[in-house]
Amino acid sequence: MRDREITQSGLAAAIGVSQGALSNYLSGRLPKVEELGKLADFFRVSTDEMLGRSPLHDPTPKLDSFMLRDAPSKKVIAKLEEVADNLQTQITELRQAIKELK
Repeated sequence: MRDREITQSGLAAAIGVSQGALSNYLSGRLPKVEELGKLADFFRVSTDEMLGRSPLHDPTPKLDSFMLRDAPSKKVIAKLEEVADNLQTQITELRQAIKELK
């Protein structure tokens, strides 16, 4: 959030809600589905991520089940896992930045 240097009023204008409505969201009140979608689009995350949800199970097969278990494949898998971990860290930091908008 700080990288974007946006204020609450700026964010409210960007997603088309009043500053009071945004303040309510930041205080824990859930936005309407439409506003939640606009927030997710603005922050480039899914609505599930905005709600703090994670899947109960991963419907996609594990990547390594499709790949050979040779050294180059293991290196690719390790790199993809690193990227996924970094993305999760960034999402967590984004959630914290949103909370700090108060």
